Amino acid sequence: MCNILDYLMIFLLTILLILIIIKNAKKFKLIDIPNERSVHNTPKPRGAGIAIFLSFIISTMIFQYDFFIKNIIFFIAIIMVFIVGIFDDIKGTSPKTKFIVIILATTLLFFMTDLKILSLGEWFGYKIDLPIYIALPFTIFAVSGYTNALNLIDGLDGLAASISIVIFLSFLYLGLKFNDTFIINISLSIAIALLAFLLFNWYPSKIFMGDSGSLVLGFLISIVAIRVINYINVASILFLAALPIVDTILVMVRRIQRGISPFTADKNHLHHKMLKFKIKTDYTVLLLILIQITFSLLGILLENQKNIINLTVYLIILYIFFHLFDDRKIPRQTQKLRFHTKVTNILLYNRNSIILLFIIVIVIILCKIL
Repeated sequence: MCNILDYLMIFLLTILLILIIIKNAKKFKLIDIPNERSVHNTPKPRGAGIAIFLSFIISTMIFQYDFFIKNIIFFIAIIMVFIVGIFDDIKGTSPKTKFIVIILATTLLFFMTDLKILSLGEWFGYKIDLPIYIALPFTIFAVSGYTNALNLIDGLDGLAASISIVIFLSFLYLGLKFNDTFIINISLSIAIALLAFLLFNWYPSKIFMGDSGSLVLGFLISIVAIRVINYINVASILFLAALPIVDTILVMVRRIQRGISPFTADKNHLHHKMLKFKIKTDYTVLLLILIQITFSLLGILLENQKNIINLTVYLIILYIFFHLFDDRKIPRQTQKLRFHTKVTNILLYNRNSIILLFIIVIVIILCKIL
């Protein structure tokens, strides 16, 4: 397990590398130019993911050499995704290329490590084990799907990093509970690097993480999540890493309802919805952080419940979220009110969903206590 010196080096090295990238962004061609889907209006440095993951890899090699060598295949897979992310930040890479690299990295882990999904757990008294010809594509689907989901949620200053910190801290809790060194080291190291990054990325940001950050971050979360399901039921992982999944599902459903491709880019993500109500950027990020914290706590509370119970609760909450912040159901004049009045009106128009959500949370907590 890494020591305090390792954590300190990750934190300080991340800050140092970010400062270098900011100062030389134009020289390195690491500039984010706003487009029709961007929230920012002026060009801004990107590529802080280079600092985040270089500091993580370098500090691990120096202070945890044995851990690095023991998990060398894992680090090779991470570096593969990291490299394609860097290329995308500098000169752009096609989605197809990124997808192929993620598939190759996931396949490498599948055959060379125990980081794979071989079971869906127990359902109705029957354990569902996956044969290899199903387990491989399912693992690839889960990893690539979540990597893309995390990439899509990276749309506001501080959002992706903050949500990821909450997710990694929930993983860290389970790693400590079950004494899993792999989960502990990865989760804590990345959380600290992201905390250093937030010093520059909180609104108003000085730099973005770029695909070198969001791609690797999504890939890392999905891989650590696969390790975590060795200790908890499969369905509860949906809560621990919830917000990117919920956001992606809701966006795709709304696109299908409008008769367009679910993969069409638009501005209908949860953070876009909140911004439409003129909720400030930092408030929006804080609200989404609280939502992920709530999901993570539910996942921890439900870690030993039956999969069918967890999935049912998750689907009910998913339905509730589909109706929350739906601008089709809230009068336009609400958007012109002051922040506190605006939030009050939004909650009133969604009171039935809010009440149902609170009932679910209270019932879960009572069942856990009793």
